[in-house]
Amino acid sequence: MGLSQTLTEGSSSLAATVWYRSVMNDMLPARGKRFYGASNIRAGAWVASVGFVFAGCPDQLDLSEYERIDPGSTAAMQVVIAAGRFADIDDVTHEIAEFLLDRTEVTVEQYEACVDLGSCSAPPSAFMYSDMNPNFNYGAPNRELHPINGVDWFDAEAYCNWAERRLPTEWEWEWAARGRNEGNTYPWGDTPEPNCNVAVMDDLVMGAGCGLNATNPVGSKSPLGDSPDGVQDLSGNVAEWTSSASIYVPTSRIVRGGSWGYNSAIYFNVAFPSDYDSMGRDDNTGFRCARASSP
Repeated sequence: MGLSQTLTEGSSSLAATVWYRSVMNDMLPARGKRFYGASNIRAGAWVASVGFVFAGCPDQLDLSEYERIDPGSTAAMQVVIAAGRFADIDDVTHEIAEFLLDRTEVTVEQYEACVDLGSCSAPPSAFMYSDMNPNFNYGAPNRELHPINGVDWFDAEAYCNWAERRLPTEWEWEWAARGRNEGNTYPWGDTPEPNCNVAVMDDLVMGAGCGLNATNPVGSKSPLGDSPDGVQDLSGNVAEWTSSASIYVPTSRIVRGGSWGYNSAIYFNVAFPSDYDSMGRDDNTGFRCARASSP
């Protein structure tokens, strides 16, 4: 089976790399078998193919190509967020250039690949503490597809750099979460209020993590909790590091989005920022990556 095919739309031709996990696992060394891929290339949102550089990948395989993939596909690893402008809660206008944003939060499995290759530091795991804290996902069984948590800002930045991406700014994050010019209160719209149909949260009835007392696998509230562009879990599951520094505490960075352990609606509001020490680690915070849409 071929690994790539060319898609044509209008006068432009797009080389789309189609990855199959079974093929990639045969080609990659044991410590690099972390690659999930796509079949069923069809009409949908422009996204970037997942791009990690593993030792042993053939030179001719270009991991930076773009694919046209249904936004409902798990293969849609990055989504294009169109350019625009908006006024924040303080009525300050922000100009946003077009950029690419990870469709999901970075998972334990994805982060572990970076650790295995020596480019990232291992965060605290569920087994590093005397109380066997179950809320750190790294090293916990059956959490491969949960978002990585327990990472500080430097860990998040290192991973995104390794993946040839970067952390989004807080204004890029808000622009994507508000549905760009739609100006939504929450990624899914102005209503409903946060609940377990749309967000992984501390629900007053179901409990923390919508009853799991932990994070959930990424995308578990899709499509109801998705942004208009199809980005998943922007509010809920884990709050997310951004690249932006706090204007109040220079050593802190801005974190956006609600978490599995939060129950107040204000944390899920796309305009609500939190300052967090850059070296802070907790079980409520993770991240996703972004990059410019053109070099």
